[in-house]
Order: sequence, then structure tokens, then C-alpha cells
Amino acid sequence: MVFFIFCTSLAVAEQSSSACDKDTPKYVFLFVGDGMGLAQLELADEYARLSGMERIFINDFDNCAVTRTSSANSFITDSAASATAFACGVKTKNGCLGVDADGGRHDSSAVAALKSGRKVGIITTVTMNHATPAGFYAHNKKRSNYYEIALDMLDSNFNYFAGEGIASADDKKSPAYRGDIYSLLEKNGYKVCQDEDSFNELEAGTDKAVVSYKSGLSIDRRGKGGGISLADVTRKAIELLDSDKGFFLMVEGGKIDFMCHINDAASALWEIFDFDKAVKVALDFMKEHKEDTLIVVTADHETGGFVLGSGDGFSSLTKIGSDKSDYSAQILNLGKQKCSQPEFAKRLAEIKKDKGQDFSFDDAKVLMEECFGMKFSSAEKPGPMSISAADEKLLKDCFDKYFKPQNENSNRFQIYVSRMMAHKAGLSFSTTGHSALPAITWAKGVGADKFYGRIENTDISKILKNLLK
Repeated sequence: MVFFIFCTSLAVAEQSSSACDKDTPKYVFLFVGDGMGLAQLELADEYARLSGMERIFINDFDNCAVTRTSSANSFITDSAASATAFACGVKTKNGCLGVDADGGRHDSSAVAALKSGRKVGIITTVTMNHATPAGFYAHNKKRSNYYEIALDMLDSNFNYFAGEGIASADDKKSPAYRGDIYSLLEKNGYKVCQDEDSFNELEAGTDKAVVSYKSGLSIDRRGKGGGISLADVTRKAIELLDSDKGFFLMVEGGKIDFMCHINDAASALWEIFDFDKAVKVALDFMKEHKEDTLIVVTADHETGGFVLGSGDGFSSLTKIGSDKSDYSAQILNLGKQKCSQPEFAKRLAEIKKDKGQDFSFDDAKVLMEECFGMKFSSAEKPGPMSISAADEKLLKDCFDKYFKPQNENSNRFQIYVSRMMAHKAGLSFSTTGHSALPAITWAKGVGADKFYGRIENTDISKILKNLLK
């Protein structure tokens, strides 16, 4: 358990500007758990403890700082504004990347690292031109301008990119269209890897590489083996980027956020474990480079308004107030979930397509039992995954409402199922969006002492830029 001291906001830039050579890390890792609030991380640590797994490595860091995440125009930030803040050191409006609130361009700590002679890598579990990775190389007032952002990626001259592809890579409708991004990358000297074999063939000495990999969701990969993980692309980055002047590496666990948006606690849990394994790769590297390495772990914001507690039941989500307090938690019940909510939705759609007009709530119940371990049979002795008659009615009413023809694309029913699953573990969500809860920034290694107290997310960039000098 980590204990935090809330202090007055620090004059971070001034305190770190006098850094001398011995305080300058050669190797800098910045890990970003997208949507990973303190509640999500505490859930992962407690689940690991109860199940006999290795405890979360992030919680062993030496220093931490409570980090305010609000953007220039909103108490609740989006990922673009937050990425701009901790990458470039300026507050901006939601939706903007690499520019301040007035549209002025600002360079990131990754650019500062490149200018210092270090190599630079940007890794994510989502698309490489999504908001968080783009915050380190792009300048655009609209985060959805994916093709233009990908051009900024091309022009960045960074040494290594890895993620689940490039969104709108061949958008011929873009006014800035210059050709397919993958082809342009190859022409610009990048070795482009779009399968596992070409990824494995990458060797030290490769100056510029782009890895497009489909990792899927960690919960769906359990026990199946194979594929490329976030730890794998992090390990490869170290191999390719290591040089006389060192490197800067940003690693994002982007699907923690995605799973919290749809209130899928179990899938978010396994994404955090996957993210933490990548952090372990950096910690192992640090053992051999203790005097030269800084590792920073943060979050851009919290997603889901996640609560480690669920009150008096799932049905209480429809009420205001309760006269019952329940301090129990059964978080190991999350282990009964066998697949992600998106996989559940896919299988649900397949059954619906096959059965047509005969598709019913009974079909959904069978699939909920298979995917989530829920028990609907009233003949059985009630257990931890038993669904009460009242809660079954809520689920059926939601099913009936959102599986009408005009609502075929709604995911509201699936979210209700995930909320039911969270309740069975003694957890709850308050929103499908972001919250304004502060993030926690952890640090270990050279310069880690600069991260303490209460800071702004912009201070992360300011500290790193000063250390990179």
C-alpha cells in the first residue's frame, strides 16, 4: 500500500533547472496507463495479492506525486489535452494535440530527447496516431485528424514506433494527402513490420522501425500463448534504441481506458497486469544501468469513476441513497469472467444473427453464464455469482429495450452486464466517461526525487525536459 502526502503545488521547473550531469539520466522511460486511476491500480494489486500472483511492480517505486489532470477548458480532461500537458508542458483545450489553448505549437520531452542526441521510441497498445502517442510528436487542433497526425509521426524522425496500426493510413479524402502512410514510412527509411515474423527479425542496429501488431485484449489471450505483448515491444525497443547517448521511451497501456469506458472491470484488470509486465521490463533494464536510468509511471486521467465498493447491490444503481452499508468485497470473482465484454458482444451478435426472430433473453442468459460465470438458476443454492430475481429483471428490461431493431448497435445491455459483474466483485462504476480524479505519478531512479507532493500534469514534461538537458 502506498501512502501519499498532499502538499502545496511545487515550483517544479525552477527546482529542477539546476540539474547537473550526475542528475541527468541517460535512459528515460515514461509509462502512461491510460485511464488508470488509483482505484484501478489498487484493485490490481489486491487481486494479485489474494490470488498469489506477483504484486504490482509500480507500487514499489520510490517517489510519487499527486497529479492534477484538468485541461485548459474543462475540469475533466480528454486524452489529447492531457497528453499535450504531460508531453509538452502546456495546458490546452480538450481535443487539441501539441498546441496550447491559443493554437501555439509546443515541442514535447521526446523532441527534447531527440535534440539531445538520444534515440526516441513511442509505444502503445492502441493505434500509433491515437491521442496519447500523438501528444509526443503531433501539432493539431483536432485529435480526429488521424491522417494529418500520421504525417506528423512520419516527419518526427523518431526511431521506433509500435502499436495496433495507424488509423486512416490511406485517407485519400484528406486535404493533406501525400500517399499511404506505411509506404511513406518505408520511403523515409523506416523498416515496417506488420507481422510477428518480421518483428522478431528486427535486430540491434536498425535505426528506424515501425511495428504494427494486433495484441487484442489481455483477458482474451489468457492461456492461449503466442502473439506480441506490450512487454515484447518494450523489450524490442530497448534492444533497438540503446546507444552511446541513451534513449527516451514512452509506453502507453491504452486499453485500460477502453475497458473502463465500457465498465468492464475484469478486462481492465488484465490490461493493468499487461501494462505492469512492461514496467517490469524497464525495471530489469535498470538493474544493469542503475546510475543512468529514470522510470516514470503516470496516468493521463481516470476513466469510469471506478469505486472499490458497490453499496447494497446492482439494483441500487437505479436509486439515490441507501440505508445499508456493505464493506465486503469479493474481487476474486472477477477471475470467473472468461472473456472481454467486446468478445461477449461479438458472440451475442453471432447468436442473434443465427437465431433471428427467435433470439431471446434466455439465449443471452446462457452466454452470460458461459462468459461471466453468472448463475441464473433459482433451483441452485445461492452462491457468490447467483443473480437475484430483481437483478435479472433489470437485465431483461435492458435487453428488451436495447435489442429492438432500431437499437441493434447499442452497447448499453453489454455495459449493464459488466456492471453486474463488477457488483459481484464488490465494485462499481459511476460513469462511462472520464472523471476529474487526480492521477498518481510514480518515479524511480535518477531524478526521481523531483516527483513528489502535488503537481500539475504539465510539470511531468517540465521535469523531464530539464533532466534531459
